[in-house]
Amino acid sequence: MQQSRQATWHATDALHLTVGGRYTRDKKHGELLIASGVDYVANPAQAALRGYQPLDRTWNRFDPMVTLAYDMSDDVHVYAKYATGYRAGGASSRTINYQPFDPEHVKSYEAGIKADFWDRRARFNLTGYIMDRSNSQVDINSFLYLGASTYNNLETINLPGNAKIRGIEADLTVRPVEGLTLNASYAYTYTKLPLTPITYTARNVTTGAVTDQSTIMQQFYIVFTPRNAASGAIDYALPIGGGDATLKFHFDGNYAQATQTFDAYARKNDASLIFNGRVSLANIEMGNGGQKLTVGLWGRNLFNNAYVYRRDPTQALPGSPSSSNVRSGSIANVMGEYGNFNMPRTYGLDASISF
Repeated sequence: MQQSRQATWHATDALHLTVGGRYTRDKKHGELLIASGVDYVANPAQAALRGYQPLDRTWNRFDPMVTLAYDMSDDVHVYAKYATGYRAGGASSRTINYQPFDPEHVKSYEAGIKADFWDRRARFNLTGYIMDRSNSQVDINSFLYLGASTYNNLETINLPGNAKIRGIEADLTVRPVEGLTLNASYAYTYTKLPLTPITYTARNVTTGAVTDQSTIMQQFYIVFTPRNAASGAIDYALPIGGGDATLKFHFDGNYAQATQTFDAYARKNDASLIFNGRVSLANIEMGNGGQKLTVGLWGRNLFNNAYVYRRDPTQALPGSPSSSNVRSGSIANVMGEYGNFNMPRTYGLDASISF
């Protein structure tokens, strides 16, 4: 349940103060029915031995927001904003005991400028922000030994300390001549999560007895967040005939620097540069009822560039130690690193009618 309210006070014709807030109440109940081949409903005693408990948690949260805006002129506006945010907790359904995790919280500070110029044929926006996140939720793998088999325990945990996120975003739109629109944008994002002590335990495959245990300082990452990203687009609209029919052309390119795709691994995906395009005939009159037809031919990844957008190194690691005095496991059953590729060049034709 969420409730939001805000109000704006116009101190002068140019100075505006907006304050608001959001109250959130999250109530979550969940049950794990089957894990590693065991029916927890039919075998509650075995579920209890594994430490399983249903999820029954409630969280209450109030997040304030304050924005101060100033109109430097009719075309130039600046602002500063403070707000907090909240991400609910829950339980990891891929753990053997339905491991719970707590909410995470964020404080954000933002300032920016929005400006129109060149007789309002150009617009420039620039924003800088700082975010400090506590109790960050990240995913981590652990392997549990159940007799002669293992269970891949994928759990969400909360990190201690603060995660730092810093960024700048810029956007420029220009309309140099009638019908032509040019757009360019750039984003720089710096992220840093705190080092976290993680204890790894090796067990005898048959008995489950602990054979080795060590604690390391683990570095985690914010996934799918490139340090540098940029995009550009060209749009051109050409009226046809005496009605509203318009021939439209669109072309865009999008770049993203390589970035991590798993919370606990430094391995990155590939940098990407993808181009897309579309040609459409819009607003074709369909009679006296006001219906209008739009037909478009589009293509994505026009140059058929291939890149790995998700890379998983877990299967490239050696297997688990086979005894207490063996610290690097056998690679006999290692599959190797794998990844997922982006979509190849695709194209299509679509049509829509508005009434």
